[in-house]
Amino acid sequence: AMLTLYNQTRQPFYGTIIAIDGHLATMQLGGETEVVPLSKIAGHWFGQYTVLWRPPPGYHHPLQLGHKGPSVKWLAETLASVQDFDLPFQDDKAFDEALVLRVKKFQVEESLIPDGIAGPQTLMKLNTKAGIDVPTLYKNQETE
Repeated sequence: AMLTLYNQTRQPFYGTIIAIDGHLATMQLGGETEVVPLSKIAGHWFGQYTVLWRPPPGYHHPLQLGHKGPSVKWLAETLASVQDFDLPFQDDKAFDEALVLRVKKFQVEESLIPDGIAGPQTLMKLNTKAGIDVPTLYKNQETE
């Protein structure tokens, strides 16, 4: 997440949280990587943030009961891989009650509200759990 932070003179600056471990955050600040206490961030942050994520193919809105398409297929297949179960899923199959239950189970496991709807928070957690690459805000020096 990229946070909008403010200095003592109320000028904004930006930092990207790349990891959290207990009460410490690893942040990218001005091209430098720093480990800082969350309490220090709290004194400079007033709730503004931007999260980058990679939505599934064909995703345009939260996925729920009755929806069809490539994003529903991706959801079913990705849940099957992280929950370790076999799921024969046809391309034209709709988001059914069984998938609602799988989504709710995943949401409970990830401390999300178990509403059975696969919105951005659920899908971001699923990306992370499945080990799917997510966008980063800095260039990999090896690829330049």
